[in-house]
Amino acid sequence: MAIYHMQSKFISASSGASAVAAAAYRHATTMRDEKTGERHSYNGKSDVVHKHVMLPADAPTWARNSFGTDDADANSEALWNSVHASNGRANGRYAQEFEMAIPRELSQEEGIDLIHKFAASMTEEGRVVDFAIHDADGNPHVHMMMTTKRLTDDGWGAHGVPVLDSNGQRVYRQTKSGPRVLYREFTGGPQELRDWRARWANMTNEALEEAGSTARVDHRSHADRGLELVPTMKQGPATTRLLAEGLETDRGDQIREIQRFNSARLQEQPKLILPFLAERGHVVTGADIEAIARRFAPDDEHALRLCDQILNLPQLVQLTNGNEKYPARFSVRDFENQKRIDALLAAPEQIIDEINEKESAFSIADIKRTFSYNGLARSEISNCLKSPELRARLRVVGTHPVDAHQPGKSGKKMYSTPEFIGLGKEFLSDSYTLSFSRRHKVSNADILDVIKRGLRGSGQ
Repeated sequence: MAIYHMQSKFISASSGASAVAAAAYRHATTMRDEKTGERHSYNGKSDVVHKHVMLPADAPTWARNSFGTDDADANSEALWNSVHASNGRANGRYAQEFEMAIPRELSQEEGIDLIHKFAASMTEEGRVVDFAIHDADGNPHVHMMMTTKRLTDDGWGAHGVPVLDSNGQRVYRQTKSGPRVLYREFTGGPQELRDWRARWANMTNEALEEAGSTARVDHRSHADRGLELVPTMKQGPATTRLLAEGLETDRGDQIREIQRFNSARLQEQPKLILPFLAERGHVVTGADIEAIARRFAPDDEHALRLCDQILNLPQLVQLTNGNEKYPARFSVRDFENQKRIDALLAAPEQIIDEINEKESAFSIADIKRTFSYNGLARSEISNCLKSPELRARLRVVGTHPVDAHQPGKSGKKMYSTPEFIGLGKEFLSDSYTLSFSRRHKVSNADILDVIKRGLRGSGQ
């Protein structure tokens, strides 16, 4: 499930914190704090999958020479020691940190690409960004430390920067001694944080869409979204461990109290759960429903009862029956989802374009499967298959062999579209030869290999 999580905090001198120590932990390496002479070693951590220090495009030469090399650990150590050396205030802020969850729907490579894009957007504001991506036990997230001063040709600038108007001119405030330039913190304020949270949500959703996932995240609060449930709290590994040992904690008590309140509200109005299910995508499984129920229920008994109520909601439509290999699938009929389904029903030939992106020849079963993944129930799929617009685009190109040991026996009737007719016939011919020569049924790998060769041969 794609969950929105973005937490902001400062690493400050007033709390006795060290940006060098924080960076060493996040990079899972050893760094030396030149100000105190202390060495911070965290080489035992093994969950870091990627780390990088990113500079603004116009960074001065001294910064590029100091912490713009190819060694991420050395860059990070040099960066934060430089920040420490430039800070002369007892309450100075060394760094601002964002901790953000990376959707599990993205591959590791896609997650890294997303983080690089977000970090690049922050460097455009003059910050140096040091980030490390961690992934332990299927919990991918990033720790992103950012400088609180702007880079200058002579070193680090001040914490405050002039406020500019819409024309780029400095804003002045009136004082008893005359007008003075109005300054703001370089790190921004509440409005900038809201903008960054929205930026992260938008970039995350773009990455999910590019990855082919229908899951989405939302940075807005429950109140802003009109949701009537109390937001849940992050439990964290320490609280989880203590609760597993049977020990009570203040945070654990708060979490259980919130879950009891939400569970009572959902018993009265189970439809309040639908927006959270819709966040998981257009199509959900029984496992998704159970995970959501456990999120809002204080114990197993309440979770199972809530699952039954959710499954009986009229807005939840069962698309496929489950079996040992494939789970049952459901669609959440919210307003936006219904508009998309109505559009498919009005022009069902669109679904063929989606199939053609992957295969040049396909069976009716392939069409049904694709319709199902797009949130259509069985009765709606049958109506779509009867559509004249859809059937007008289909051309029979042959039959797919059922068994290489019975080459004369006909298999599934295979279809293609006019623009893929030639490729479809080549696909069938090659797959039949593969099947017969290898003495086994055609596997998915065989089919994919033939499609790729066919696409290369046709120049598509």
